[in-house]
Amino acid sequence: NKMMHQDYDLSTGYVHNESEWTIVAGSDGMDYTGNNDWHTYGPVAVADLLKASENQILRRVCATCVPQVQDIFYKRLTDIPEGIANYHLFNKIKNHRSEDEHNVWNEDFKLYSTYEDAVNDENAWDCEKAGGYRYGEGFPGDCSPYGRIQNQDTQFDHRRGKTNVGFYVEKSDTFALTELPSTIIGNPNFEGATYLHPDGNRIYMTGSGTTMWRAHDQINFMSEQYSGDVELIVNVAAIHNTGLHTKSGIMVRSNLEQDSSYYAIMKIGDGGIRVQKRNRDGDGTGEYGEDKNDLSSSWLRLLKKGNMYYGYKSEDGESWTLIHEQR
Repeated sequence: NKMMHQDYDLSTGYVHNESEWTIVAGSDGMDYTGNNDWHTYGPVAVADLLKASENQILRRVCATCVPQVQDIFYKRLTDIPEGIANYHLFNKIKNHRSEDEHNVWNEDFKLYSTYEDAVNDENAWDCEKAGGYRYGEGFPGDCSPYGRIQNQDTQFDHRRGKTNVGFYVEKSDTFALTELPSTIIGNPNFEGATYLHPDGNRIYMTGSGTTMWRAHDQINFMSEQYSGDVELIVNVAAIHNTGLHTKSGIMVRSNLEQDSSYYAIMKIGDGGIRVQKRNRDGDGTGEYGEDKNDLSSSWLRLLKKGNMYYGYKSEDGESWTLIHEQR
């Protein structure tokens, strides 16, 4: 209890075997990133880690749940969905209370109380004894090994439900993400992180902030210094947890201060493409070439040539459409 924690200088948490498990999200005392409950692995990265693991097991540890469901092993039975607009399996599991045709109990996944049971498909939970898996109650659907147990879910994004929760993915011997250095600009409430896929061609980024607007920015920015002309190309393959002003893309900045001048082309929260720029340090921000109806283009290209800046979009990364140019 709280008094014992204070008397013995203890804190709520769980010590996992780091050689076997990767913590991909944590809240409260289960957040070991020191990052204010922010989740440094986004759902796309978690999906790739799950697909690469030997048994495709996602583990949830909940320090404040009843003992019967403090440690749950979710084993995927079918392929993790890909290419579905705005759908991310891990986001559904840790944040949502709703039915999901791609994540059906006893068809797409089973639940177990131990890792050994999950690997060997023994003693799987029978949610029918709990009156069925209740998708509207969040994970684990009021299900347990002993019938229905209510109010054991959590919603990370809305900070509802149980506290002190951690999610883990079984580690792979051949697949690991490498953390990359990036700069958190503008002191957002929640920092993010940046990881590199083993093939060297895919980057996963998380971040937060009020927006990039007016005279200040709050972003997670991975960058290199350069001089002269430059060409940047990126495929924004997925964005999750999108609000109207969520942005992901490429940018040229004068410096790493939050009011730096910049030129950027980005995919935005409602699916369109936009160019934004700040002409001088401390100025306001302008937006140009916005196309909110373009939901297919995710390839972006930024070209700086002399004093000219050019922003392009493409559906395939080969045929480019100029949407803005600026001296």
